[in-house]
Amino acid sequence: MSTIKADNISPVGSILNLTAPVAGLSVASGLTVGGVAYFSGGATFAGTTDHSGVARFSGGVTASQIYGSGGSTFAGNLHVVGGVTFAGTSDHTGVARFAAGVTMSSSLDVNGTLKVSGQITHGSAPVAVPSGTAPIFGCRAWVNFDGTRDHTGAVSTANTNRLIRASGNVTSVLRNGTGDYTVNFTTAMPDANYAFVGTSSDNNDDSVGPVAVGAKSTASYVPTTTGRRFETAFNNINYDSTFCSVVIFR
Repeated sequence: MSTIKADNISPVGSILNLTAPVAGLSVASGLTVGGVAYFSGGATFAGTTDHSGVARFSGGVTASQIYGSGGSTFAGNLHVVGGVTFAGTSDHTGVARFAAGVTMSSSLDVNGTLKVSGQITHGSAPVAVPSGTAPIFGCRAWVNFDGTRDHTGAVSTANTNRLIRASGNVTSVLRNGTGDYTVNFTTAMPDANYAFVGTSSDNNDDSVGPVAVGAKSTASYVPTTTGRRFETAFNNINYDSTFCSVVIFR
């Protein structure tokens, strides 16, 4: 048959054995799958669907709630109006829409479009909900370091790695000379056409003044996919700054 309705199964709670994929499935209440479930057509669940094995859907899926401890694969659209919990891997190539909370204890692979109308929380930090339709481009690398100290925290004018206070995707900051540094990326950029932003200041700003951050146009300062060389200077004279930050966008 092409469509199987749970309310046609009697008595309620009977085990339904499927020897082949079904083209469509409509369930008026909950569905529990202990093994592997294959659906070649659309599936609609008015109640909760719970599976401990692998569930594969090649058509669209509409459900009030989904809980899966095994792998889930959705080749069509996935629309869930209630909570979603995946203890295994969820993989879908269509559009995924979640109107309520989503809990993932494993990975989520989306080859199509993922639309979230609610709040996204990364770790314990909520991600700001943007306004408008302009795309969002995240920072690819950043670092806050002390140009006057080596990586051990000792004051040093040697050409060694500098003290990093905090960073993301930055392995080290090498001092090439006075006020001359190279930020080295942990993971390389896709190309060298990224945007470079830097700020710098010193404990003696009242007497020294603002310290500029920039780079020369010579060959040794050409940006690469693995790092960026730059200088900090005051009145066109290189200066080792106490507080220096660099951010990379691509």
